[in-house]
Amino acid sequence: MLAFRAAAAASVLACAACSGTVAAPDPSAPAGPAEPAPEVQAILAKMRDRYRNARSYSDEGTFRDVSNPGESEKESITTGRFRTRWRAPDRLRFDVRIEHDSFFPPETLAVWTPRVGVTKSLFLGRVDEETSLSGRPLRSLQGVSHGLTGIVPLWLVEGGCRCASTYELRGTSACGSTTCFELVATLRQDDRVTLFVDTATGGLRKYFRSRLTPQPIAPEEFQFLPSAAHERFAARSLEPFDVEETIDIAPVFDVPVEESAFAYEPPSK
Repeated sequence: MLAFRAAAAASVLACAACSGTVAAPDPSAPAGPAEPAPEVQAILAKMRDRYRNARSYSDEGTFRDVSNPGESEKESITTGRFRTRWRAPDRLRFDVRIEHDSFFPPETLAVWTPRVGVTKSLFLGRVDEETSLSGRPLRSLQGVSHGLTGIVPLWLVEGGCRCASTYELRGTSACGSTTCFELVATLRQDDRVTLFVDTATGGLRKYFRSRLTPQPIAPEEFQFLPSAAHERFAARSLEPFDVEETIDIAPVFDVPVEESAFAYEPPSK
């Protein structure tokens, strides 16, 4: 299961980094570095600073991944929920419940700090004590929890968005009771990401990604599947397939988070 779900991790981490659009160069001018569009840079800077400077943070969110959308015989859907509790500089509880998956049973994953200086993770059914919040526990969790569900905790722990990709401002749209900027980036051919950033707070409220998987999944990577699902999964994995990922987040900044919020009891098997 780790191999299949972790396949998304490298591309997810790449899309989490962001930068501005570039102005078209003057054909008569010497080639040189492009200047970023200031409005996009300002939006991204506000988003980065919002997470970097958060004294506390809470959210509730959902995700929905659809492989081969619209193809009745091939379509598969994964859905789940997650929640985050954070108090600067190093208290966190982040847990993910994968509620439905076409190939895997329901599962819970988590990273939490039950007390100052102690970090634990629930990963693939096993609880481990970690050396710190940054690094392996959150990045490993992100790889198996579908898209950006783990990126906000990384921003909180590591000081905001790591900017790398080129985004364009497509406009604004409604995000529940608020309004969001739509920032769009094409990571590769057939791979596009849209970030929905709250115009008032700079918080990330929605993430959408539409992509074609770059390569088939090797047969040895799904031998762990139940026999009933093996043939169907193997047939789907013979060639690249379309994936749509949608994540909705309800962020709350700088509202006190009680100590009890960081307690977490892994579910019994």
